[in-house]
Amino acid sequence: MNLKEAGYAIDASLQGECRDWINKVNEYIRIIDEQDAILKSDEAQGDRSENAVFINAVDAKQEASHNKSVLEDKIDKFQAIFDLYKTTEHEPGISIRVGSVVRFTVLEDGKEFVVKIVPREAAAPLKSAISDTSSAGSALLNKKAGDIAKCMSERKTWSFRIQEEY
Repeated sequence: MNLKEAGYAIDASLQGECRDWINKVNEYIRIIDEQDAILKSDEAQGDRSENAVFINAVDAKQEASHNKSVLEDKIDKFQAIFDLYKTTEHEPGISIRVGSVVRFTVLEDGKEFVVKIVPREAAAPLKSAISDTSSAGSALLNKKAGDIAKCMSERKTWSFRIQEEY
């Protein structure tokens, strides 16, 4: 798999995560609708200060509404960022920048990684999308193939030899 294909795979993985968020939003909408129906039912009528059905429905609706709002904001931010930095729109440059797909080797243990440098809001390290503000991401920025980048973790300094960039 070449780096462009790796970038497509990372993009597809990130889009899959966004689809999962959209499915969760739809689930919250279903919960809100269910709670609305309960609030309109006869059980929720009467003295509302001591009505457990009413109180539980209000609490569940508020929680679902809050979670839905948070996810919708996250989806909007992700979509805006993804549209700017998706691999199909990326042109390899002279140096690594946000949107670059990078293959590098860790000099201390010889392990090789392929990552995409993304803005902090779109970072998903388990999906090989690392933030430009992370220690590894910021160490890779503005480097080019053949360069050595160094970053510090809590325990030690790591050195990366950049193999290629797309």
